[in-house]
Amino acid sequence: MLTLPINTEWLEMIDKGDKPVEYRKMTPYYDARLKRYLGQNKVIKLRAGYNSTDRYSVYELNIKTGYGEEKWGAKKGEIYYCLWVVKCLKKKAKQLKVAKTGTTYA
Repeated sequence: MLTLPINTEWLEMIDKGDKPVEYRKMTPYYDARLKRYLGQNKVIKLRAGYNSTDRYSVYELNIKTGYGEEKWGAKKGEIYYCLWVVKCLKKKAKQLKVAKTGTTYA
């Protein structure tokens, strides 16, 4: 499954239904990961950070290209990969670590 890091604020907005799309710049990095799925739905894990214990959500996303909206982090006039939310498949909170003393910390 493709895993993409995302800002915590954007993930929270997507999870609440306030942001229906995630943008990715059209770079060789994302071309290799997203271009072949244009016009298709793809299951993708959006993770708030780079650590495997960070909070994440799994979504079915429809991949298109287009101009982004500034209110959702895009730059005016720039074309992006637009990952449109089709449906949420899973949400998982950040895992808390337990110290040997039994103390829980984030």
